Amino acid sequence: MELQACLEQYLSKFGNDSWLPSDFGDEDENMRLFNGITDFIDDCFIYLTRSILSGEYIEFSDFESILKDFGDKLKGGDFYAPEVLYSDIPLEYKFKSKYNELNSSLFNALKYYQNFIEEAKNKFNINSSSEKFGVFQIRMGIPNNTLALFNKLTIPLCKCDYHLPTESRDFQNLLIIRNKLREEIANGDSLRLRNILSILLHKCNYIIQRVKSSSFESHINFETEIIDPSSLELGEYSHFAKREVQDKDTYLKDTNSDSKSISSFVYLMRYYKDNLVKPNDIKLMDKLIERYIKRYDSFKNRQVTADEAFKYKYDAFSWNSILNFLYNCRLSFYVKKCNPQIKRLKRDINKILEIQGSTSIKNFHPFEKGIEAIILCVKEHLNNNKFNDWLIEDKLDELGHLIEEYEKALEWSELHKFFPFQLPFEESRYYSENNDLNLFVPSAFAKHIDYKQQRDKLISFKKERDNLSFLFDLSKERRDIENIKETIKTTDKKAFDLIAIFTAAITFLFGTVNIFVVNDKTDLGQLLCNTTGLGIILVLFTSLYLLVSPVFIQRIDFIDYIRSKRFLFGLSGLGFYVALTFNLFNYTKTLESNVMKDKFLKKIELQIDSLKQEQKSMSLIINSRNKFDDKSVKK
Repeated sequence: MELQACLEQYLSKFGNDSWLPSDFGDEDENMRLFNGITDFIDDCFIYLTRSILSGEYIEFSDFESILKDFGDKLKGGDFYAPEVLYSDIPLEYKFKSKYNELNSSLFNALKYYQNFIEEAKNKFNINSSSEKFGVFQIRMGIPNNTLALFNKLTIPLCKCDYHLPTESRDFQNLLIIRNKLREEIANGDSLRLRNILSILLHKCNYIIQRVKSSSFESHINFETEIIDPSSLELGEYSHFAKREVQDKDTYLKDTNSDSKSISSFVYLMRYYKDNLVKPNDIKLMDKLIERYIKRYDSFKNRQVTADEAFKYKYDAFSWNSILNFLYNCRLSFYVKKCNPQIKRLKRDINKILEIQGSTSIKNFHPFEKGIEAIILCVKEHLNNNKFNDWLIEDKLDELGHLIEEYEKALEWSELHKFFPFQLPFEESRYYSENNDLNLFVPSAFAKHIDYKQQRDKLISFKKERDNLSFLFDLSKERRDIENIKETIKTTDKKAFDLIAIFTAAITFLFGTVNIFVVNDKTDLGQLLCNTTGLGIILVLFTSLYLLVSPVFIQRIDFIDYIRSKRFLFGLSGLGFYVALTFNLFNYTKTLESNVMKDKFLKKIELQIDSLKQEQKSMSLIINSRNKFDDKSVKK
C-alpha cells in the first residue's frame, strides 16, 4: 500500500526529534538534511498520487484508519520562514520551518484525500435524496511546494473519474491543469517526479478524449492551440479508451463460461443493440440477461467479510448498474426495432421499475425511451385521424406518468453523477509494468451524460405532452365535423336509394294492374309470367343502381369501394339475378310453347265441334226430307 509506505518512511525519518542534528556546525550535513526534507516532500506527493491513482482507498478496508492515524501524527507549527530570510535566522529555526512546511503540507494533502474519499462514497450512497455539503480545516500560510500539486492537480483529476467535466467552466479548469502539468514536467529536476507527472498528464488527456470527440481551440497566453483529442498521448491509459466490439464470439463464449468477469456482458449487449435488426433478435438479449442474472445471484449470495466493506459496496453498485444497463439496452432495441405496443411497453417499463426498486438505482434512460415511443405513436394516430378516444387518452396518461418518473430519475442521476454502467473494481484496473502501478478508472468505458441536454429534453417532453393534448382535442373536433359530413353524405345516398326503390316499386305495381282487371285476350298465367319478368327487371335495375351509385353519385374512391363488402355483395347479387333471368327466360319460352300447343288443340277441337255440328245439321235436313217424301207417297 502506497499510503502505508509513505507513513513508514515518515516515521523512520521524523518519528522523533532525533532527526535534528546535535551540532549545526557541519554545513554539508545541514545541507543534506535540509535537502532530505525537500526531497521527502516530493516523495510524499509521489506516494499519495500513486495511492489515489491505483484506487487504494477502495481496495483496502483499513485505508481510512491509516489515513486518519497518519494525519494525527503530523505535528505542525505556524512558523514558515521564507527562503529569502534563511540567511538571517538560526539554522535550528530553518530546519523547524522546513519541517513545519512538510507536516502542514502533508496534513493538508491528507485532508484533501479524506474529503475526496467522502465524495466518492456519496456516489455509492444511492439512497440519499439530497446533495451533501461539508467543510474541513487546513493549515494556512504554507510556502508553495510539490505537495501542493496533489491538492491542485491530482485530486481534481481523480474527481473527474466520478464527474466528467462536461460544463464549460469545469472543462476550462481541466485545460488549466493540463497546461500546469506540462510546465511542471518541463521544469522538473527529478526523474521520478517527471514520471508521475507524465502519468497525470496522460490521465488528463484521457479525460479530454472522453469529453470531446472533435478538435477545439485552446488559448495559452493569447496564443491559439488546436487540440485534437484523438491525437493526444494517453500512455497506459490507452487501455481504458473506448472499445469497439470486433469479435462478438469471444464475448459470447465468455458469457457462457464460468469466468468471473462481467464486462463481456456489457460489450455483447451493446453489440446486440447497435447491430441486430430483426424484431425476433430480442430473444438473444433475453438469453444474455438470463445468463447475467445467474452470475448476479451468485454475487449477491456470497459471504462478505469486514475487510472488504467499501470494495463490496463499490462492486455491488457495479453489478446493479450493469443489470439496469442490460434491461435498458433491451428496451431501446424493442422501441427502435419492434414497433412497440403500449401494453407491452408498459409491461417492460414496469419490469425495469421493479429492478430499479430492488437495486435502488433510478436511471432515467428507460423513461426517456418510453416517452419518445409514446409521443411518436400518438402523433401517427392523430395524423391518420383514425383513433379510439380511450386509446389516445390511455397513452397520454401513460406519457404524463413517464414524464414524472423521468424527472425524478433525472434528479437522482444528476445528484449521484450517475454513469450508464460501472464495471467492478478489479475490472476497472490495468497494471502498468513500466510504472509498477495498477491504474484505476471507475466507469472507464461508459459514455458521459450531458445533464444540461437532458434537462432541456425534459422541458421539450412537457411541451410535447401539452401539444399532443391540444392536438387530441382538436382532432376530436375535426373528426366530429367529418362525421357530420359523412352523415350528410349518407343521408343523400339513402335519399337516392329510396327514390330508386320507390320508382321500381311503383312501376311494378302498375305492371300488376293487368292481373286484376278483366282481360279476355291474355291468359292469366301469361300475365303472371310477364309481371314476374317485369319485377325481375326492376329488381335488377335497383341492384345495379345500388352497385354503381357509390362511385358515380356518392363519389367514393373506386379502390376503397372495390375492397368494401357492399361491392362484393352487389356483385354476387348481380350474378344471381343474371342466372335467375336466364332461367326465367327459358321457363318463359317453355310456357309460351305450351300455350301455343293449347291454342292449337283448342282450335282443332273447335273445328271438330264445328264439323260435328254441320254433320248433325245435315242429318236433320236429310231426316226432314225423308219424312216429307214419305208423306207424299201416301197421298
